[in-house]
Amino acid sequence: MPCVFRNASILDCAPECDTLVSASNSRLCFDGGSDLDYTTLFDDPHDAMYAKLKSFWDSHNKVFGECSAVHLPVGAAMIHDYGTHKFIAAPTMILPQPVPDTENAYFAFKAVLELVERDSTIQDVLVPGLCTGIGRMNIAKSAEQILKAWMDHEAGVRNDVLSRKDFVYDPRAMQQQPDVYMNTMYTQACEFVTNTDLLPVVSAETGSKLWY
Repeated sequence: MPCVFRNASILDCAPECDTLVSASNSRLCFDGGSDLDYTTLFDDPHDAMYAKLKSFWDSHNKVFGECSAVHLPVGAAMIHDYGTHKFIAAPTMILPQPVPDTENAYFAFKAVLELVERDSTIQDVLVPGLCTGIGRMNIAKSAEQILKAWMDHEAGVRNDVLSRKDFVYDPRAMQQQPDVYMNTMYTQACEFVTNTDLLPVVSAETGSKLWY
């Protein structure tokens, strides 16, 4: 699975990719940062993505912990067909805020890779900068985390408690969030996981290409 780094705009790259990644917040609000370029080119995916998340949330009790607010945690990612594209939400923050001292870029990119490997139809994936905008993470630090996620993934490292074709989740990320979230409903670990639908990993030898 080759990786290409490009210094270019999302508006230029998105049309040539079949899968788009959003470094969104946990509430799936695509109204800031790199997401604005997606909504310029395509319709806002919020309603469709939130409806899918809400359905999953209601049918998988406490899979993301004790929090009553429907959200996709940092460390989780989901994929959804949206028009002619696939859309992956991989939150890099719970709510819009600086996250420079976290490993959120690592966890977000790792989750993206685990979804991509399960879908052999994916050919080209566009990933924007992770945590480098509102998240205020140094670009070099973000790149180091992305590289580490890639190397760990290729080495077979898997720490998910939820591993499906459309949802993945590594709960370790939520214990590293800014102090405002510590010891709150957002960071309480899940008690159990149901209906994980574990799937065999699709071989990476599919010709898929990951754009960053």
